[in-house]
Amino acid sequence: MTALLAAEHLTKRYRGHAPSGTVTALDDVSLSLEAGETLALVGESGSGKSTLARALLGLTPVDSGRARFGDADIATLRGDSLMAFRRAVQIVFQDPFASLNPRLSVGRSLAEPLVIHGIGDRGERRRRVSEALESVGLSAADAARAPHAFSGGQRQRIAIARALILGPEAIVLDEPLSALDVTIQRQILTLLAQLKQQRRLTYLFITHDLGVARAIADRIAVMHHGRVVEAGPTERIFTAPEQHYTRELIAAVPVLGAGRRAGVGR
Repeated sequence: MTALLAAEHLTKRYRGHAPSGTVTALDDVSLSLEAGETLALVGESGSGKSTLARALLGLTPVDSGRARFGDADIATLRGDSLMAFRRAVQIVFQDPFASLNPRLSVGRSLAEPLVIHGIGDRGERRRRVSEALESVGLSAADAARAPHAFSGGQRQRIAIARALILGPEAIVLDEPLSALDVTIQRQILTLLAQLKQQRRLTYLFITHDLGVARAIADRIAVMHHGRVVEAGPTERIFTAPEQHYTRELIAAVPVLGAGRRAGVGR
């Protein structure tokens, strides 16, 4: 079966201050994301997680290898094919305040993707914005408010609503909980699990927190120095990790709801 998203031997280097003059962010990385699953990409800061996500989104060119969406090479997509890919795969960033234009109302920010993709007239867009807000636990009336009027957790709900509004197949979530306290993290995890079930979504969930990964992921891929050093089903990673680095991560990081799925449904 063809994966929904896949990395095939991706290598990416940046100019840096290393003796070689380059820093390797991705080192021959291969990884697949199957339709309907949640894959958590975990590792310390600088391990290459976000670079891999941006490469899979076609936002970062690579030096070698290719990123695929189904059978298509993402780097070669143009015109209507590229627009279809952009609708199908959305992203939620770490800092929802920075990703929302402070000069626009929430409603205008959510409607912007619809305008770009030529979807609906003004009335249809207003209806879709209302539905998107309500689907993440906010109200249609919130569309008239500015981003600064909301809490951090509410702003992340708005960012999720914006990712949903085009009806994507997959969402890349890049450290979406790191700026939130534990109580709000649990609420957002529960929301994401509900949305996945309701909309048959696929998630690539990037996090440095193994507890969060255990709470939401079907599979976990562990990155270290630009490589995927271990990947497998979530419970196998926690109960029988094969790599020393994975065991170190599990031992060092407090696990959210250790020994259970933190009450989060699939």
